[in-house]
Amino acid sequence: MLDPLISNTGYGNVRVVAVGCDTLALTYRVSGYAEWISRRIREFQEAKLASQDGGVVDVGIGDWRLRMEPFGAPHYSFRLACDSFSVFLSSRDFGVYPPLMVWGKSESLWNVGAAGLVKVARSFVEQGIGKILEEKVSRVDLTFDFSGWEPTFEDVRRIVSRAVNRSLFWVGERLAGVSLGAGHRLYARLYDKTLEILRSGKRWMHQVWAEGGWDGLGSVWRLEFECKRDFLREFQVEGFDDFVSAYPDICDYLFGDWVRLETEEGGVHPVWLQLNAAVRGDRVGLVRGIRTRRVAKERYVYGILGYLTSYAAAVGILEMDRAWEAVAVEMKRYLNRKGETFEGRVLRKRYPGALAEMGKKGPFI
Repeated sequence: MLDPLISNTGYGNVRVVAVGCDTLALTYRVSGYAEWISRRIREFQEAKLASQDGGVVDVGIGDWRLRMEPFGAPHYSFRLACDSFSVFLSSRDFGVYPPLMVWGKSESLWNVGAAGLVKVARSFVEQGIGKILEEKVSRVDLTFDFSGWEPTFEDVRRIVSRAVNRSLFWVGERLAGVSLGAGHRLYARLYDKTLEILRSGKRWMHQVWAEGGWDGLGSVWRLEFECKRDFLREFQVEGFDDFVSAYPDICDYLFGDWVRLETEEGGVHPVWLQLNAAVRGDRVGLVRGIRTRRVAKERYVYGILGYLTSYAAAVGILEMDRAWEAVAVEMKRYLNRKGETFEGRVLRKRYPGALAEMGKKGPFI
């Protein structure tokens, strides 16, 4: 558990409210991928074209249903998404780049932890595509959120870093953040996360912070390190298990050799030392995760309302209660055909890290 109170050195009570992983990208080489994609490529191409025309097209891979996105990414022809992650697929196995990438979504990473998401990714790949031959961490964003200290321009002026590039961000006359580095190997951001959430809408982070001791009043700032493949290779990180083992050494380098906050006299600022000690000793967001309740439930309500009214219009039902009853009957028929239960589907979405321990019908084994 976090011991959140880490400093009281004239900067207020600095409190670490969350330590975790906000982005995780994993690449895979899989046995039989070339044969698998050759069997599915026409279906994927048709689904991609339909999505580009504005359609919502679901594609089945194993027991998973994923939404086909209109566009892929460099080296990857297809992008599919579900609540927990996005999947990038190459149209063939080139040999140079891994043909498959799984990109964990931020909320899922905070919900189940990076280790939980990796477990889901591995299960998805092996159950839906083929036996994993190689796993590599392509990118990981380490995040350290704290309250009680709002960096000023004078603080930023005393940040010493190996990074050549440095940019400041302002909202009016208020300092909103600073970025360090160019992004090809290692990139850091120190910014007002409460301010950023007003734009991104990720208000579910408020609950994560509350569980870490945030009072809900002051600003929360985030120190974030975007670690790319070239950087991770320097610490002998190949798969995710290597990353977990190297995490203490990576933190030592990030907070010591690569960037630090100094005092006016040139020494390492006590806030920085204690921040390093707190985040280095806690892996909650990496291994265990912080179980969240989605704050933005409204988007599901709006989505359900849209589908329900479309269904009602199609079958000619004007009363909402009758529409619910009719949809429930159709859902039960569908689940019975698939050999599943409503409970099983809910549990699989609520606890995706435990997918390997769940039977198709839902209960934990």
